Amino acid sequence: MDNNQAAALRDKILAEIQPLMIDGVNDGSDKFDLLMRVIQTGKATNEMFSRAYESAKLIEDKEEKLDALLALLDEIDLNSDQSVEKSSLPVSESEPSVQA
Repeated sequence: MDNNQAAALRDKILAEIQPLMIDGVNDGSDKFDLLMRVIQTGKATNEMFSRAYESAKLIEDKEEKLDALLALLDEIDLNSDQSVEKSSLPVSESEPSVQA
């Protein structure tokens, strides 16, 4: 399987499991773990981030909730950094010289 075939199959699998994850798991911790796995693939939507946040809030154990919220915050920061990198204009390697 080449990289293009693997990427296509990966996208099909993600498209199929996302609705199952969102609607099929009721426990906050389990749902959060599953949502985070999809988020970490880099193919998450804003809805996935929102649902992960809502799932994290349902976790009863305070330490586990804190870990979940921190992990989600890290993923949001990582996702935001990647978006900024993609949208940034390339910086010129040579600076224009200033002449007086």
